[in-house]
Amino acid sequence: VTTGTLRRNEGGLPRLLTSLAEIHTHGHPVDWTALLPTGRSHRIELPTYPFQRERFWLDAPAATGDVRAAGLTATEHPFLSALLPLADNDELVLTGHISLTTHPWLADHAVFGTALLPGTALVELALHAGDHAGC
Repeated sequence: VTTGTLRRNEGGLPRLLTSLAEIHTHGHPVDWTALLPTGRSHRIELPTYPFQRERFWLDAPAATGDVRAAGLTATEHPFLSALLPLADNDELVLTGHISLTTHPWLADHAVFGTALLPGTALVELALHAGDHAGC
């Protein structure tokens, strides 16, 4: 097996590690102990049955942050979480995030397998926006 460690627009440690991995997958022994410091690596048992549905990936934490750092005002609403007054007039921009990940109860309101935002939630969005606009 022949592999290159330098290629056009590729080089350095990532390319070298990729080449070592290619050699390893072709059945040639590679001394990984030189790359992995002792005590920091451990073996992970992977499933031997290909259809054993067990996840080994970490779940990403819910994206939360301080909206004030972006110049927004935080609101206490589950859908419309940030408010931005426009500088040139009295208009407001309200923004938020609605998804099945953050609001799993939305899956209860589905039509033909597609989750829909209930009409009462749209009314709630309008009422909340009207409260902030002084209506």
